[in-house]
Amino acid sequence: MRAAPAIVMPLVLAWTLVLALLAVPAPAQTDPPFPPDTLAVGTSTGGADNTRISVAFSEATFEAGVEVVAIGRDDVFADSLASGLLQSGSPLLLVPQAGPVPQAVLDEIARIGATTAVVLGGETAVSQTVVDELEAAGLRSERRAGPTRIETAIEVARTDAPAADTAILARAAGVEGNPTAAFADTLAAGGWAAANRWPVLLTQTEVLSSSTRDYITSSSIRTVNVLGGTAAISQAVTDELAGMGVEVVRVAGPDRAATAIAVAEARGESSSADVEQVIVVDGFGEQAWAAGFSAAAMSADAEAPVVLGNDADGSLPPATEEWLVEGPVAITCAVSDRLCDTARLELGFDPAVPVEIPAGAVTYTVADEDSSAIHAATFDGQPIGLAWPCTTAGCSQIDWTDDGTWLAVRQDDRAVFAVTGTALGQERIVAGRQEGQTLLSVDAFTDGIGRQQVSAIAQDDGFFAEQAVNVSAAGQVSSGSAPGPHAGVQATALHPDTGRDDVGSVLHILPNGDLEARSGSFAFDLGINRRPGAEMTGAAFNPDGSGDIAVVDQVGGTGLLRTLAWQSDAIVEAADLDVTNTPFWTPDGQVAVLVDTGGAIAVALVDPTDGSAEIVLDDAGDADGQRITTDASGTFIAWRTVSDIRVLDTRDGTVTTILPPEGMAIAGGPAFRP
Repeated sequence: MRAAPAIVMPLVLAWTLVLALLAVPAPAQTDPPFPPDTLAVGTSTGGADNTRISVAFSEATFEAGVEVVAIGRDDVFADSLASGLLQSGSPLLLVPQAGPVPQAVLDEIARIGATTAVVLGGETAVSQTVVDELEAAGLRSERRAGPTRIETAIEVARTDAPAADTAILARAAGVEGNPTAAFADTLAAGGWAAANRWPVLLTQTEVLSSSTRDYITSSSIRTVNVLGGTAAISQAVTDELAGMGVEVVRVAGPDRAATAIAVAEARGESSSADVEQVIVVDGFGEQAWAAGFSAAAMSADAEAPVVLGNDADGSLPPATEEWLVEGPVAITCAVSDRLCDTARLELGFDPAVPVEIPAGAVTYTVADEDSSAIHAATFDGQPIGLAWPCTTAGCSQIDWTDDGTWLAVRQDDRAVFAVTGTALGQERIVAGRQEGQTLLSVDAFTDGIGRQQVSAIAQDDGFFAEQAVNVSAAGQVSSGSAPGPHAGVQATALHPDTGRDDVGSVLHILPNGDLEARSGSFAFDLGINRRPGAEMTGAAFNPDGSGDIAVVDQVGGTGLLRTLAWQSDAIVEAADLDVTNTPFWTPDGQVAVLVDTGGAIAVALVDPTDGSAEIVLDDAGDADGQRITTDASGTFIAWRTVSDIRVLDTRDGTVTTILPPEGMAIAGGPAFRP
């Protein structure tokens, strides 16, 4: 009886947060990152050896009550080529040729309660020392052996399926320079053999091996399924079989991955939509046989076809990719986590393994009631997958430092995390909040001397406190400050204070409605005050270091934009615009905003020198009040709506819509990685 699939859950971290300016290392993620729909076996858990892979498949397939185990050599595949038949209700366990029998194998035999060990091959394959150890552990032993792998396969057929009328025929050896060819076509056939109790017989490529011919002639075999094309088993072999009165069915594709799919189709599974579970193994490495052969019992019991990936380059061969469609509810992987996730995506599962985030990628957060994550898309808006699984369900605001080293993440209204790397790896708590506080916002930037700075604002009954910290390349906080009360951060950027052009400053709207810049304990009056009767709702420094500022005021329900050059009294008004969000400076010195045109929300670019505006997109969706940003070149403008992220290509006016995974919603962003 097959055991219920092991549940491989993402590591969930519970944080106890205090208001502190010390870096706290995140616990290491030691488990595979997959949800219960995915079982990671062997290599996907960290490069397991062949013995461990075989034990892992047995653990995932069987409960107690198994009578027989098949024992094969762990470093040579020859005699295990015929193991599929023996895995009809039994596992294949791999051991060293000379012993000792690994404790993991003995423990697994004890767990399932086996009483008989069927040993594949003679003493040069599995020594008498191993047999003696198995017998000392209480098992009765039997050998299936012949002078070559071809005769060993015949012994398995004669002893374990004497009345079979159908056999599978595979090549017995590879070709010079390609040792994997000998098992390539057999990888997916073991489960087929086990499910039907068919023997796997072997032959030379150019001629039908005489011992195999003699066995077929004397047996009840009437149908032979020939694995692979004529390069594996020649037309001369199939012609000879036909001349013996045997029905010949060639099961083949143009390559080994396509042959595995041909096996699945021969089992009646024209695509993965026809099955509930899929098994993905490596099909190209020299040790790939261990997972492929060990998967036969699971493949038979769960009616789960074995398909091939390529761990060497992390890809799915075209035949595998085409066959994998939405439908299955589970997948078992004996490949790398990255390749497993690639297969999962083809099946319509949500991504679970973080992707590399290239420069220019747009990042955003998604969430449901239980979890949240950072996702990434290409600069033009094509989703590329999960970028980082958040440690809480409330991951929302995100912002990159100017050099793309660190990503500041507001999580669950409790703390700010800084995460680093192209494949986000290091995670540090760099700011938090005291009991009763609400975290309002988070910003990140790089100061003039290369420090990564993160600023967070928390509120408690009208009292606002900022934490502005510097994060080193190693993820440690090197300095920090917590200035006194003020009323909320709107933006961060380099600020050219006199004599302090290496300082990153944070804009704050003061309780009286005026605007100041604060850097650590230093505050600077910017000379721009709130309009009478208005509420200042957004402000941003020009990140070019000029000190120019853009401000949005709410006057009678209308958002008015004005800009001010550094140390200038000349305020430029952007007339006839109703701005609905915080302004964003583009790389060429314009100000990007969302505006209410009366019938829709539009995307506009404003010239700060004269206040003139260009509507670059008439309909931005339900984006009222949402974040807007651009990539480092200003070519792409991205913003968030209530339900999605949209990216405008300013070169041709096309808009790409990025939807969250099914069941999740957009929670924050977007933010382009510089």
